[in-house]
Amino acid sequence: MNYTLLSGGVREASSNKKLAKCTYSYLSNKDNLKADLFNDLTTGVPFVSEAEEELPKALSRARESLINAKKVIVFTPVLNGGYAPSLKNALDWLSLSFDNYEYNELYKGKKVAVMSSVLGQGGNSQDARNMLGHQLEKYGFLFFKESYLLKNAEENISHLTNESSEVYIEFSNFLEEFIKF
Repeated sequence: MNYTLLSGGVREASSNKKLAKCTYSYLSNKDNLKADLFNDLTTGVPFVSEAEEELPKALSRARESLINAKKVIVFTPVLNGGYAPSLKNALDWLSLSFDNYEYNELYKGKKVAVMSSVLGQGGNSQDARNMLGHQLEKYGFLFFKESYLLKNAEENISHLTNESSEVYIEFSNFLEEFIKF
């Protein structure tokens, strides 16, 4: 089964990019799973415009991956209680019609999960994940109602490779549930 991982982290050292890499590694070690990671959805991606007809080259590999994907995981930073506008912009670009695909058809019926990491406790992160989930459903995705939040990311990101840590167990349990979804 093919997975597409879309990371909305905007900084090179983003904890969401690190979380996406850990998820990619986890899924890549599973039999019968193929995962593609797209960790830069901003460079070379202008704001979506109906005047622009061609997909930015920076997103062309993500589109190809989505064509074959059955499941998608979206990683989002939390910004003022919402998700990253650059992530929404990339998702909008990828939703546009092309070739024989109609608007949003690339997303329709694909299962999607949301994962996020925050530097603190994530007090307003649930709102951001809910807003993103609502938007993903509008695109036509089948939304996995559980979401994953890595709290205190700078401290806990290293635990995602330690199979005996509570952080890893919670992380792997979430992914195993999404795999079954």
